[in-house]
Amino acid sequence: MRDWDKHTVEVERSAVPLPEAVTTLLAQLETEVEKRAKSSPLAAIRAARRLEVLAAQTAYWPACDARRDAEPGQAAAALGLDESGARALLARFGRWSPSVCGGDGPDGVGALVEPGIRGGRHPGSGPGHP
Repeated sequence: MRDWDKHTVEVERSAVPLPEAVTTLLAQLETEVEKRAKSSPLAAIRAARRLEVLAAQTAYWPACDARRDAEPGQAAAALGLDESGARALLARFGRWSPSVCGGDGPDGVGALVEPGIRGGRHPGSGPGHP
């Protein structure tokens, strides 16, 4: 078990650090959801679902940017995952197929499921994005 503990510490150190405010909020959310799970499991599930929706809404553009800007190994290290896991996570948040994320597109990026996203942001296509 010590080897696994050492590994998880090393992975956490290599991952991109989260701001303290975000870490604190996530810890508070975890505590509150766990409390709800004891008294109202359905409320806990509803809260988890809201977090899931929030993640999908807020991670779309960062996933697209990371896919464009980071090498697979860089993304994996920053996310604390292996390359396959990082590719799958970025694909889920970026809403493209992970099977085409291997650089098979004409620009080496891979074909996206949603046409027209390659090359940058769409004006007015996302909340808070130009």
